[in-house]
Amino acid sequence: MAAGSAFRALTLLCLVAGIAQSAWLSFQGVALFQALAVGIAGAAGLFAGALWVARKFACSAVEHSLRSTETRSQLAAIVESSEDAIIGMNLEGEITSWNAGAETIYGYSAEEILHRPITLLNPPDRPNEIPQLMKIIKQGKGINRYESERIQKDGRRIYVSASISPIKDVDGAVIGASTIVRDVTTVKKFEENLRAHASQMETLYTVAQDVGATLSLNEVMERSLKRVITASGFDYAFLRFYDAAEQFRSLVASVNADLPSESLESLKYLSEATVERMPDPNQAWFVGDASTVSGMGSVYDAANVKALAVLPFPRSAQLHGALTLMSPRAYEFSSEQLHFLHALAQQIGLAVENASLYGNTLQINAHLHEEIEERKRAEKRLADFTAMAVHDLRGPLSNLASIAESLQNEAFGAINDEQRQWLGKMEASCVGLVEQISHFLDLSKMEAGHIELNSKPVDIGSLLCESIFQYSIQADKRDIKLALALEPDLPLINADARRINQVVENLLNNALKFTRDGGHIEVGARRENAYQITGWVKDNGIGIPPNEISRIFEKYRQVASGEKAKAFGTGLGLAICKKIVEAHDGVLWVESKENEGTTLFFSLPANQTDSTDILESQLSSL
Repeated sequence: MAAGSAFRALTLLCLVAGIAQSAWLSFQGVALFQALAVGIAGAAGLFAGALWVARKFACSAVEHSLRSTETRSQLAAIVESSEDAIIGMNLEGEITSWNAGAETIYGYSAEEILHRPITLLNPPDRPNEIPQLMKIIKQGKGINRYESERIQKDGRRIYVSASISPIKDVDGAVIGASTIVRDVTTVKKFEENLRAHASQMETLYTVAQDVGATLSLNEVMERSLKRVITASGFDYAFLRFYDAAEQFRSLVASVNADLPSESLESLKYLSEATVERMPDPNQAWFVGDASTVSGMGSVYDAANVKALAVLPFPRSAQLHGALTLMSPRAYEFSSEQLHFLHALAQQIGLAVENASLYGNTLQINAHLHEEIEERKRAEKRLADFTAMAVHDLRGPLSNLASIAESLQNEAFGAINDEQRQWLGKMEASCVGLVEQISHFLDLSKMEAGHIELNSKPVDIGSLLCESIFQYSIQADKRDIKLALALEPDLPLINADARRINQVVENLLNNALKFTRDGGHIEVGARRENAYQITGWVKDNGIGIPPNEISRIFEKYRQVASGEKAKAFGTGLGLAICKKIVEAHDGVLWVESKENEGTTLFFSLPANQTDSTDILESQLSSL
């Protein structure tokens, strides 16, 4: 259209120019006909030039139009593919454009939402927000990145970050508005949760400081419930528990200071009934709407209780009880609130338990002197019994074993095979009883702290060789192979040779008991470092069941494998070994697989002087 107007203007200009040239020539005396011819020729030339200019102008206009169309297409594609909602509207607030991002965020398709008011997306409690925004738009201004809330098609509220700008025509007049919206609900929820978590942590810290400021049980209970009412959002809090002396304690607190005592007492009885009827007394119980509780819904309704939470304290020997919270409003317990209430109950339970323990400690201290004296008397009686057992049991039994051995050797005359068999059983029984008494006495002394060590540098290799030699005859009778595995140049250990020999012999004796005929046993030692030696006794016997491994060092413990092997003992051997190794600042442990074998390890400190020499030699080689 603009090109046509320009062409007409140029044509008119050419005609005027031709006429003017003719008039000028006539004025100069040129013949009129000749002047007209010259004028017409000039006009034709000008017209041809005008035509060329017009063609160029039209081509440029078409090219510009094509580029504008391509740009608009690219912009439309960008708008349509954006994840943000990009919405256009007129000044009356009717939606005129709606991209795919808007459909994803709000849930409306373009067919459902176009030409409908933008206020459809606005929460009912914000009626003035969009009209105020449109006032700003009509003034030709925009707003960048303001946060608000919007309503989705399914009625859910979302948090959004939005920018709104005016749309103007070619003359600069405002004809509408464009808004870009981003859904920031996830970010907002995260920020809210973070703030709530920080607030809860601050509350827990305050509760800990408050209730930890005193060890008076009554003060702790009172302060605890006041903090619970403030921090939890519930109206009533009830604390009930039995202390270490099995004395029942209870306390109640309310957010309403004017609540009649009769009403509070009724709620207290209701809280106790709730604790008694909760599904699992060891698990917290949260009820958002108490009217739905089977069998008690009507009772809660009558008491105007909607929500409740029962939080048992961690059970211990000193305390068991629960914290009960009630509210006349229904609740939806979030996972964060559940964790917070759990932590709050644990904090209060710990404070109450500490205060209860402190009170009991004061009572116990009043009788402590008498208890100490009684224990001294009991220890003296035990020592007397031990001395009696040593003298009156072990001595005679040893004599009986010696007599039985002499009779078997026909020291007092000839005996037959049956007599020899029974004398052998009598000797074995006497020896077994002597061993049991010796083990019992050893363990009693060790537990009383009377283990005596005569420590000096000991060659662990020589000690192990002697032990293997001692048990070699017994092993040969059952075709069991005894092997020695010693790392060369082992340092000396600082130990009581007699006690360590007792450990090795006990471990070897056990290995022989639980190894089948034809099996093999390995006794060895290696250096872990300059300060530690590790020894072991390894067999390929029947092994230990997995559920028994952690208990084999307990006193009087007979594991299942021992029963299968028909090998009976005092059940004190390994307990004594453990005490001896630990008295040497070492460690005794076991590794075993059922039906594959068992290895018992013991670590012992190397001789300090010898270790220093080793360390110095290592440093000098660097």
